[in-house]
Amino acid sequence: MDHARILNFLNSLQNQDSTQQSDNTQSSQESLKSLYEKITKEYSLQRARTLSREERLANHLTSNSLSYGEIEFKSLSMVFQCVSPKKGGVFYDLGSGIGKGVIAASLMHQFDICKGIECLHSLHEQACNLKQEMEQIGVYEYQLPKIEFINGDVRELDWTDGTFLFASTTCFDPDLMKQLSKKAADLKEGSYFITVTKTLDPQTGWDLCNCHGGWLRFTFNKRK
Repeated sequence: MDHARILNFLNSLQNQDSTQQSDNTQSSQESLKSLYEKITKEYSLQRARTLSREERLANHLTSNSLSYGEIEFKSLSMVFQCVSPKKGGVFYDLGSGIGKGVIAASLMHQFDICKGIECLHSLHEQACNLKQEMEQIGVYEYQLPKIEFINGDVRELDWTDGTFLFASTTCFDPDLMKQLSKKAADLKEGSYFITVTKTLDPQTGWDLCNCHGGWLRFTFNKRK
């Protein structure tokens, strides 16, 4: 992915009467964040939480594991900077909500494909809309990874082709964490799994390689 071309793309999206000019010294990370914000500006955290709450109430879904959460662009960027994964591979966001984490990952790294799995239909539908809007503004001219959103349960679907996985696990109950750890044991050696505030079971073959401060993010590397 050519970050200079993305800067030019951002300039082309500016209004004709805008006097604001992109600084040629702007870092590639800032340019990616600007593009991300342009794509996702109509998809707020509050909107996602409202959709999540309404669907859970309508279907009498009481598990705290379904509480809505998403990772900020800056936080995910810090993870990529620390880990520096190899080019290619498969990214997964397990419990992807309205898809913003998947979009961010597709901008930050040259994966082969970025996938999101979400069990709530209203959130999955918004993620598909977000992908469509991303396509309409011409982003895919810049050789970004393929994006796929899947409506289903992470406990039942197969995501063992993943090489870099993320889950916003803050509200996940112990049973769900246990099931995630068990399924993650089948991932390839050298895979990365990012969790938030809660950790995978190290006995299932994972080494803790990073623990970031502030909003705790744990980075695990599949033991070789």
